Amino acid sequence: MTIFNILRSVHGLTRLSAAALMALMLIATAACHNDHPSTPRGDSFKTSSVRILRFEKELFETDEARLQAHLQEITPTYNSPLLNIQPNDEQYMSQLRGFVSDPYIREIYDSVERHYADLGWLERQLGDAMARSQKLLPELRTPQIITFLSGRLDYEYRVVCYDTTVLISLDQYALPCFAKYAYFELPHFIVSLCTRNHLLPDIMAAIARERIAAPADEPTMLDLMVAEGKVLYFLDCALPDVHDSLKLRYTAAQLDWASANEGKVWAYFIQNNLLYETDANKYFNFVDDAPKTNAFGESAPRMTAYIGRDIVAQYVKRTGITMSDLFANNDAQQILKESAWKPSRK
Repeated sequence: MTIFNILRSVHGLTRLSAAALMALMLIATAACHNDHPSTPRGDSFKTSSVRILRFEKELFETDEARLQAHLQEITPTYNSPLLNIQPNDEQYMSQLRGFVSDPYIREIYDSVERHYADLGWLERQLGDAMARSQKLLPELRTPQIITFLSGRLDYEYRVVCYDTTVLISLDQYALPCFAKYAYFELPHFIVSLCTRNHLLPDIMAAIARERIAAPADEPTMLDLMVAEGKVLYFLDCALPDVHDSLKLRYTAAQLDWASANEGKVWAYFIQNNLLYETDANKYFNFVDDAPKTNAFGESAPRMTAYIGRDIVAQYVKRTGITMSDLFANNDAQQILKESAWKPSRK
């Protein structure tokens, strides 16, 4: 089990089976830190070749009369644990035709196509990121990356990674184009996190989470804090030129607040005995996407991840551990202790 499973359960979610993922997509149509010194740069690494497969184009740019035959042709290319194509299942095909012919969904596809007609820029960025990542994690294989149109699939599933497949709900990254729709029913602070600039860090974060070992026992808040700290530390190394605000999914004001109030938040965790808390209801607001952390008024959300990154970075600095061994170490308490981390005084 990886931390991916644990994080889904904390958010009240479970991993979707391939069939369930497609079913949700179809049913919905019935209702739009900084650079790390060990990071390889410039000519010291060779860019990986990344190709993004566009499943939504296969569906919406194929004549309906040929859709079933076309799916049969492309199944070997697209079939994966996350996208279970069933062209010989009549019920599946009936739902799929309804999805593709729905004028509402078609309009959403047209908007996505205008926004993301070409993803060559993302392929190049991912190529660089994967090359850096494979220096850090030699066992990491370049994944199969597939985009699709989710309809009303939950925001939590905007990027899903399982094994060597990454599935991207591309319409979730064009939300600003759908301002006239209440279709996603998402608050503004979520919409602001769904831009093209968030694609690269979100994809690489999903790849990291799939490879981070989950705790052996029931997860504590500290377990999740250190796990998300590993994700952010990995992003710092793999994406040295991506701004902190994008990796953390913060506004500039939230980033400033987090930097200035890290010690205050840490003290709150200690005073309220939250580090080893296993009841997610008691710490949910510290790990969930939100416009702020309720205990601190106007503030930054997900301070567990922000602090977790500093703990992990200090642990790596003190121990010299490799990224592979860091991901495999699921003892958050040991990592905290050996990091000897303390919040900086502002």
